[in-house]
Amino acid sequence: MNTPVEAVPAVSQGHFKGIAVVIDDQVHDEDAIKVIINAIEVAGGYVIKLIDLPGDTMDLENLTGAAFFILDWNLKELGQGVKAPEGFAEEEVKRKIAFLRRLREHRHAPVFIFTKQDPEDVKAALRPHADIYQDGTSNILVRQKADVGENVYQVLNEWAEKLPSVLALKSWERANDKAVNSVFNDLHDREHLWPVFMWKMFKEDGLVPADELGRLLTRLVASRMDAPAIDLDAFVAELDTQSNADPAKYRGSLMAVLEGERFLRKERLAQDTFSTGDVFTEVNPQTGQTTYYINLRAECDCIERPGRTPGKMHLLRGLELDAIKVDPDFGNVQEQDNEGIVFAMVDGKHVRFNFAKDLKVQAFNATWKANRIGRLLPPFLTRLLERYAAYSHRPGVPRVPSALVPAPITEARAPDYELPDEAAAPPTIPTDAAPTEVL
Repeated sequence: MNTPVEAVPAVSQGHFKGIAVVIDDQVHDEDAIKVIINAIEVAGGYVIKLIDLPGDTMDLENLTGAAFFILDWNLKELGQGVKAPEGFAEEEVKRKIAFLRRLREHRHAPVFIFTKQDPEDVKAALRPHADIYQDGTSNILVRQKADVGENVYQVLNEWAEKLPSVLALKSWERANDKAVNSVFNDLHDREHLWPVFMWKMFKEDGLVPADELGRLLTRLVASRMDAPAIDLDAFVAELDTQSNADPAKYRGSLMAVLEGERFLRKERLAQDTFSTGDVFTEVNPQTGQTTYYINLRAECDCIERPGRTPGKMHLLRGLELDAIKVDPDFGNVQEQDNEGIVFAMVDGKHVRFNFAKDLKVQAFNATWKANRIGRLLPPFLTRLLERYAAYSHRPGVPRVPSALVPAPITEARAPDYELPDEAAAPPTIPTDAAPTEVL
């Protein structure tokens, strides 16, 4: 006979306000899970109760609003004395792994896995699947039910305080949700047909209206978004320790993060369309050298319109750089007027695009589709476009006569001309401001 669950004092939900999805075959019967559910509800949360994993036909987008998930690892227990069919336990693990992988595609949210067995057994089953679980840094937390009880929010928030990615996500979500609500209230109050006005204008311009409306909404939300309430200073020491312990690993991790900031891999791009910033590669079969090409054509000219010849790409050539020069004061990559350098663009590689080379005009055919590796993102794309535009429209001026080219200064010396008594000497460039070499 089940004992009644007593009410627990209300506690703060902290970072996890909202809906909790609880998946447990004994969600209505077992006292341990009922204590946890009661604690969530008393704190102000709302619980969606499921007695089994959502089937493959269920669209997990229905669960994207959940603040966190609770999953019982011991689903479909057969009861005492009942012999499980051969391979039953293994198939059950595969089923849970498949669900966690599907869920990750729709919602980056904490998953609380409860078990009656040793948590290390569950972690051992998860470890071979590095795409969904890594010890200490994963969004999956494994605990025994008895160790959590009515302290579910306390355990969740203590765990979140150790993971900067969770803190950043939760803080950003609160600020973003507030901004989204502000945008739609503001524009709806002005005119309920406001998106149709914009849609019609985009179509008249020959643009893809859904794409442009999405960009517009992103800009409007960003303009109304307050800074997320987050402070990650406590993690800086951990990062410094990692840097000192394994500099090569730290450098690789930093390069990977920078790529995520400025480059979108082809897997996330629409397969049959191209746009400004698309990057392609060609490999010379004789030398093995990789040539990069970036499409600089204006975005509106990349769109196929009825009755018009499909737009062609304007491709600018680029090559990898083994070393670059960085200004020690401002951290800017030092470039000549006829080039644009993208630092750590992809796979930790720096790419120099040569403005002096002619643009290669190409149709977006099957070969180029296969050779596309991704897309450079603003503001890095914007800067490259602006530098190329400035170079291509540069005014020609006569070169300085060779007889008047100043000799390179190798040491302090008197000027080659006499200064009037009242004139001051010309300023000198401090040698400590010279660019430094960075490999």
